[in-house]
Amino acid sequence: MKTFQQIEEALREIDKGRPLVFLDLETTGNDPEYDRIVSLAVLRVDEAGWLTKASWLLKPPISISTEAQAVHGISEADVADCPSFKDKARAILEYLDGDPILVGHNIRRFDYPVLCAEMALAGHSVTGLDTIDTYLLFKAHFDHTLGTAYRVFADQPLKGAHDVETDAAALPIILGGLIANCGVSPDPNVVCQVPADPNWIDQEGKFVWKGDVAVFGFGKEMGRPLSEAPKSYLQWMLDKDFSPEVQEIARKALGGDYPARMVS
Repeated sequence: MKTFQQIEEALREIDKGRPLVFLDLETTGNDPEYDRIVSLAVLRVDEAGWLTKASWLLKPPISISTEAQAVHGISEADVADCPSFKDKARAILEYLDGDPILVGHNIRRFDYPVLCAEMALAGHSVTGLDTIDTYLLFKAHFDHTLGTAYRVFADQPLKGAHDVETDAAALPIILGGLIANCGVSPDPNVVCQVPADPNWIDQEGKFVWKGDVAVFGFGKEMGRPLSEAPKSYLQWMLDKDFSPEVQEIARKALGGDYPARMVS
């Protein structure tokens, strides 16, 4: 296994003209279409190698589920006197300036969609950013969690997992380790696009393959064939802050044009 210095050098191979922003958040639950952020941490490395970091505890407008509290340990009492996401949206946006590449564990399916939704509710947009998903990258090689990924490359357990600062700080080790040890490309044109789950139709997994049938991969319609979707639900997707790719699939489905799985 490569040393920490070699992992740091591997990280520097990623596009030197753009910042890297390592992101982790904890939420009120596990539904990216409904749940809200209760804590968020960012580590930003700019093109000159300067590191800045910040974290926030946030009071959500909905209750924190008992299941979520059991995972991250943040209770409603802990955030009772904290600012809302809207209160801190501009401060968070400062870390997302300059067309950064966002890095996170399961960021494409969860963290980034939740962040986009929160920003939209606060009157801002952060859609269209490139993302590197260390969960998908690590899964392609080892099929394990963020804690396991950290242990593989740091050779020690991740103490304090599900604390956003701890998890965000683990991400550079995991990404650098994947590049240094597993042949993962540092080219943003490659690593920001792949690997995606082979059953995902879009990069976020909003639509997935069930056999050869396109079905919903999220929300109340999860598992339902796209061909059976209520037109009102597809129109709702077009009116929300989904990615252009997802909206194009929904738009075509409204006209009766559904994805067809290519046979290799």
